[in-house]
Amino acid sequence: MRGLALWRAGSAQASQMRRYLSVAAKAKAVSRVRGTRDLLVDDTQQHREVLDVLKCTVDRYGFRAIQTPLLEYTDLFSRSLGDGSDIVMKEMYTFKDNSGKSVTLRPEGTAGIMRALVSNNLMFSLPHKVSYSGSMFRYERPQRGRYREFQQFGVEFVGSTGPSVDTEVIAMAADALDALGIKHKVVLELNSLGDGER
Repeated sequence: MRGLALWRAGSAQASQMRRYLSVAAKAKAVSRVRGTRDLLVDDTQQHREVLDVLKCTVDRYGFRAIQTPLLEYTDLFSRSLGDGSDIVMKEMYTFKDNSGKSVTLRPEGTAGIMRALVSNNLMFSLPHKVSYSGSMFRYERPQRGRYREFQQFGVEFVGSTGPSVDTEVIAMAADALDALGIKHKVVLELNSLGDGER
């Protein structure tokens, strides 16, 4: 009897192992989309820490976070980036929704921020200092450090121009790099359009 009980237990374990291997084999058939990656526990923790540092830095400078949708109507990017730009022509993930409207996974953050300010009647109370972060999508050739889905953090200083705005954003970026402990790894090169010297 004891032998029969052991055989049944072994048989049950073998059956369970076969089911596991079957599920594992099916899981192998499903892989990530090319140019994307999984952020596992350590990566996610590091991402959160970097994002927290960036958010704290821009908060000190008076920038306030807003979030825009991952999906926008395609014409937003056609208008803002230009119909003939490489991003619009070759790099956007664009498709028709169920109602036949052309929508795009956002390839960058600025256009959505401007659309949000206009759509919510906030352009009448300028200036605005806003920050944003999140996934962006571009159909580019994947390579080391470049993915088709990537995280972007950015700021927009809307309704104010001049050298003081640029100076503030550069100082803020330097503070963020310092807080992240990587300021010594970055070289800042400044130039302006129309200036042939570097």
